Amino acid sequence: MNTTTFSTLRTQSQQTSLGATAKPPTSHQSCDVIVRLEAPPDTQNGRLSFQATALFDGPHTQAGQTDTYVARPERTRECLENLNKGAGSGPGSVLAFGNAWRDQESNTVSIGWVNTAISAQKAKGELNHHHHRRIEMAFAQMPVLDFTNVNRAPGEPERVRWPLGLDTIQARAPVDGRWQTAIFHRDWLKDKLQATWEARHQDQVSLNLRLPILYPEQAMRVRNSMDARTALHALLKEHPYRSILTRISDGQAVETRWQPLMRGADVTEWAAQLLSQTPGYDQQGRPVADPDTGEQVRVDRFSLIQGVNNDLLFDAAQQGQLDIEFLPREALLVASK
Repeated sequence: MNTTTFSTLRTQSQQTSLGATAKPPTSHQSCDVIVRLEAPPDTQNGRLSFQATALFDGPHTQAGQTDTYVARPERTRECLENLNKGAGSGPGSVLAFGNAWRDQESNTVSIGWVNTAISAQKAKGELNHHHHRRIEMAFAQMPVLDFTNVNRAPGEPERVRWPLGLDTIQARAPVDGRWQTAIFHRDWLKDKLQATWEARHQDQVSLNLRLPILYPEQAMRVRNSMDARTALHALLKEHPYRSILTRISDGQAVETRWQPLMRGADVTEWAAQLLSQTPGYDQQGRPVADPDTGEQVRVDRFSLIQGVNNDLLFDAAQQGQLDIEFLPREALLVASK
């Protein structure tokens, strides 16, 4: 495969758009990682770290690559307790690390949660007359609680959506007549959840536990904007509340980005809007002009991959330099009040 690196595409996109964006870019991305434990966990000096090998490619890991995974200090006790409950401390255990990202300074992977998928004893089941166990693929993400904010203060959202492995969430709420994004921490989330639970018998109060599930067998290949519209129509027509994940690969690395949730009921109109272009602005919100024409540059309303122009992405796919897929995700309702 004639490989086009993601950095090259981003450089070309920067030159084309003159640095303009439709909205300020986001830079933080966390994920779940499925790993095989290579050595007993290190618990010296109140620290919890793991030498483990990723089983699948992800935003911060490569399949077969051994890294150091470190529980964040404020999560060490909970992670260790959950690890012991699942008997997952033996080498060979398969663990699921939640809310993970790579620390650029230490080049370790910071984690916020640990679950034991297969303990070392079960992973080596053939030695003790049990069925052999292994992980083929992992599609589910961390469970999500969404609930009514019963004691809502100014600047807080009406409903709280909390992926349970996260220590903080971002939510939009009206402040002085304008919608703004605010960050809420675990203590606030726990207090809000407690208040909702105590008020659960009220008719207007609801609390749901959902499990997001990805369906890779329904993935659709995309090579151009027409393919993208067709894929969105096929994936969302009967399931308008799905999330769609864009996944690209150049044969060596993989990148992903979640698309916005569909708005409205017309899939064709939504696809056209999502893939349209809009006037570009700099980080201070000022229009960016083309130096040759003096006209305001136009940029993607939504870039399927952060920092890469959609036209350049499709060009690379048509030349066989990239594979692009759209994958659907649904949130299965596990429990509700």
